[in-house]
Amino acid sequence: MNLLPNDDRQIRTILEQEQAAWNAGDAEAYSRSFHPEGSFTNIVGDTQFGHAVFLVKHAGIFQTIFRGSRLSLTVRRIYSPIPGTAIVDTDAAVEGYQALPPGMVPSSEGVLHTRLLQVMVKENEVWWVAAYHNVDVKELPKKTS
Repeated sequence: MNLLPNDDRQIRTILEQEQAAWNAGDAEAYSRSFHPEGSFTNIVGDTQFGHAVFLVKHAGIFQTIFRGSRLSLTVRRIYSPIPGTAIVDTDAAVEGYQALPPGMVPSSEGVLHTRLLQVMVKENEVWWVAAYHNVDVKELPKKTS
């Protein structure tokens, strides 16, 4: 099912705002569209629920390991299976971090690549992130001859 042009625009605006907020280290702005009851799974597999914890977790990483980092989001697909919902698949790249969580391995260029899946819902004409699931992408070892 296709989204209405205005809905697509609103969703893309949320992604642009997320990217700008991350790059400013602004957890309040980064969490602005996160649903009060949203589900959040970070890149180490820790799952939490609710806007408050999403805000606190991002405030913490913006002050520590991801302080001063730069995020780039590239939309792979926005799909609406039923009206008022959207599954948003993005590629994320983070550069300039202070450190990475245990088990995370940057690319050979020093970039942390992740796949971010956000499920968005529309309530009273406003789009919210109801689920946020982020996984890191690891480079496959090079084959030796």
